[in-house]
Amino acid sequence: MTKLCFKAAISLTLIFAFASDASCQVKQMIQDNCIGCHDSDTNTNLNLESLGFDLKDPKTFESWVKVYDRVSSGEMPPESEDRPDANVQQKALTTIESSLTRQSRKLQAENGRASLRRLTRIEYEYAVQDLLGIHTQLAIFLPEENSAGFDTVAVNQGISQLHVQAWLNAANVAIESALNLGEQPLSEPERFEFLELKSIKEHFNPKGDDRVILGKADDGIIVFESGSTYLYSLKKSGMPHTGIYKIRVGAEAVNSEQPVILAVQAGNYKNGQTRILAYRDIEPDEPAEIEFETVVREGEYLFPQALDLVGQEDGKTVWSVTAEKYQGAGLKLKWLEIEGPMHEVWPPRSARDLLPDAKFKKREHQGWVNGRHVDFFIEPPKDLRGSIQNAVERLAGRAFRRPLKSGEVNEYVLIAEEALRKGVAYQDAARMALRAVLCSPEFLFFGGDPGKLDDYSLASRLSFFLWKSMPDEALLSVAAEGKLSDPKVLWKQVDRMLDDPRSMRFKNDFVNQWLGIEDIDATTPDQRLYPEYDPALRLAMLEESVSFFAELVDDDLSVSNLVDSDFVMINRRLAQHYGMDEVEGQTIQKVDSSDSVRGGLLTQAAILKISANGTNTSPVRRGNWVLTNLLGTPSAPPPPNVGSIEPDTRGTTTIREELAAHRADDVCNRCHRNIDPPGFALESFDVIGGFRERYRSKEHGERTDKKLLRRPIWQYKLNLPVDSSGKTPDGETFEDIVSYRKLLLKRKEQIARNLVQRLITYSTGCEIQFADRPAVESILQKIESSEYGVRSMIHEVVQSELFLSK
Repeated sequence: MTKLCFKAAISLTLIFAFASDASCQVKQMIQDNCIGCHDSDTNTNLNLESLGFDLKDPKTFESWVKVYDRVSSGEMPPESEDRPDANVQQKALTTIESSLTRQSRKLQAENGRASLRRLTRIEYEYAVQDLLGIHTQLAIFLPEENSAGFDTVAVNQGISQLHVQAWLNAANVAIESALNLGEQPLSEPERFEFLELKSIKEHFNPKGDDRVILGKADDGIIVFESGSTYLYSLKKSGMPHTGIYKIRVGAEAVNSEQPVILAVQAGNYKNGQTRILAYRDIEPDEPAEIEFETVVREGEYLFPQALDLVGQEDGKTVWSVTAEKYQGAGLKLKWLEIEGPMHEVWPPRSARDLLPDAKFKKREHQGWVNGRHVDFFIEPPKDLRGSIQNAVERLAGRAFRRPLKSGEVNEYVLIAEEALRKGVAYQDAARMALRAVLCSPEFLFFGGDPGKLDDYSLASRLSFFLWKSMPDEALLSVAAEGKLSDPKVLWKQVDRMLDDPRSMRFKNDFVNQWLGIEDIDATTPDQRLYPEYDPALRLAMLEESVSFFAELVDDDLSVSNLVDSDFVMINRRLAQHYGMDEVEGQTIQKVDSSDSVRGGLLTQAAILKISANGTNTSPVRRGNWVLTNLLGTPSAPPPPNVGSIEPDTRGTTTIREELAAHRADDVCNRCHRNIDPPGFALESFDVIGGFRERYRSKEHGERTDKKLLRRPIWQYKLNLPVDSSGKTPDGETFEDIVSYRKLLLKRKEQIARNLVQRLITYSTGCEIQFADRPAVESILQKIESSEYGVRSMIHEVVQSELFLSK
């Protein structure tokens, strides 16, 4: 059979693929406009010669969805090819659409739209913490999530023997934390005077050539460098318990005309990690006492750190001239006070809630269990089984998020009974039963039965969406009355939950995954090229993106703000990075940006950092980010055997020049015409989101006359100029990010559509299916009058059949 006849045969079989619909038009469109380029001889990702027509096969189904999407969007056939007859194309698309919709709805009717899914690592941690009233880290004991898409999507969630063992380990840790019978934490604050630290006294009595790099005052020490924390870390402050601590610090900015940042950090020797607990501005020549409450974990020690210290005029450091002669800015540290963990009673409330019938008695003499002091013991109740059953019923009744069925806890109590018969102590037998509850599928999984969700299943879906945890009593009470599915009641509950501080869990988790800023540490900026990058800037970057989304939700602001807003959410450290003045303090705040290049997502430093590597930016990577995360129109993967484009690390050519040569290939240009324009518009921003007019280089270029904290910049040079102009696929030109954003705002509806789809996927645990598309369009129509307000969008997502049904 000749190739032409073979193609004709392929086309004829389409008549049977799409039943009795207008399949002649499908056959004609494929034969006249598709098969010539999409056959076995062409280098594309779609081969219509080998593509089957069984829509029950998921891969075949997805391939036909791509055919439908690319033809209906006008992407295919390419502009250089003959266009299909409009009437034929419309009828063909209608036929394909109806066939795909019919198959998609059939699967949903049989199995439900969303699969049963398990709790994610973060959901498990929050749920158990809320359930038991503890603050212990638990996610660290669970396997990492699959990084493909949202971790809430059931089909992406792996479950293995590793997960089972991890759940057992995490449950043991959680129950041990709740039933804390150790020493009662000191109620009195513990105060550390920095001048009295052993390491400080030794520092001021140097041996040999040791240099004194800390200043000494009557009431404290003066820090001149952010990297000298090893001298005054409070290693003796290692926390015996995880909990909420109240921390106070006495400090003062010295020899400085601008505020100095005091960052209080926690370190851990076991994992080598440090984290900022809080950071504040210390104003010049004004003694300050800062106070905050935060969760500090067992084993962590505290250390303050000085950031944003301006050097002396000649650029010399304290290491070269010693503290006695140094004239740069410093931070005086006087004392640090720790109080906690904060508990009303001891053993903590969590222990009494977990074993409500138990009596806790103080020992006459401390004992040792598992390497730690035990200061209390439990006096076994007379009715051991009844007491354990009561404890299990209390825990399971909340953990399962619905009324218990008759006899449902018997299997858990039986575990404890078997242990008691073998001579296991009461509290240990109770632990075994309670652990089994936390490892039960009824706790770890949720989803409901196919069809409309009952009110309890709806309560779980809603709470894990907006709080990343289980429903509270108010939500379960409404569910028990059968009123939660009432649209007006549901609307009020969503408003209540969004106004609750716990909604920041959703805002943080959703933004981190949607925008990809959870990968902010995947690359480390080159310290020579970007010496201004520090822990305070990194933290402010993350806080900006989350706070910005929270502002859109809280005030029901339009999705157009995602492209261009007249405000930013920044603090003084980030304002300094952005070149914006008159921002005070390190608290993230809403600041007018109408006179700045900043505004919207595209100019946020966190997004600009994760869409670059540690050395160079790439328009391809950033352009792909815009297409995928903001517009929801990701570019197709490159055809086989097409090489990637990487920036020239020598700085002798620009990425724009290299891409121009790459686009000369017609196959490459089909994607790069969409990818490159947004990437070019963002070229005015460097690896850490700073605005630039020239590229930085270690080798080529000119020295900059700018200074960093009053010190001359020697680390890098200013090299080739940046060109942020471009042309969209529609032929519209732009000069920079400001003019590009105006063009992007014309696609506001598509940006709203993408966010609706992301929220549905995240909240229901299921990717958007073909049959879901009309529901998405319905949501868009309902919120169009609010300019696609983000809070209105969340409401309509929750009110949709996609959310209300499994």
